[in-house]
Amino acid sequence: MTSVARLLAALGLAVTCAGPALAGPDDQPKSPALDAAAVKAKLVGNTLVGNFGVYWSVLEAHADPGGALKLHIFTKGAIENDDRRETGKWWLDGAKICIKTVNIDFGSSDCFAVHDDAGTVRLVYTACTAVSSNNCKTGRVGFEGKIVTGDAVK
Repeated sequence: MTSVARLLAALGLAVTCAGPALAGPDDQPKSPALDAAAVKAKLVGNTLVGNFGVYWSVLEAHADPGGALKLHIFTKGAIENDDRRETGKWWLDGAKICIKTVNIDFGSSDCFAVHDDAGTVRLVYTACTAVSSNNCKTGRVGFEGKIVTGDAVK
């Protein structure tokens, strides 16, 4: 994240015209995207824990083997905190993991290529469509973090 983005996030200010510089970490994935079998083995039944979204909120996301998705998103700002819990669904579209939530991002659906760079998992937005979230930008890193075994959503 750029120093300007860090400053704005620390001040709890929203940026309505966020461009790629505010969109994610400076590091793009160094590894190729995982194939479908590797994505399923890595994510299904486990929890992603790390940073998500334009303002790098803390995210815990559990992908239940039955297709249910459980999320906990927390953003700590200088003015206010945002602490949300959400359920939704996930599915595989080839080697991409796709998610749909009800409240967060107004029921949008996003799909991500999954990369594993020496234990750091990065989800990269794939082709954005009319049903994608406002955060979606093809090629943007949308999540960066680690895998925790089992359901670790607090």
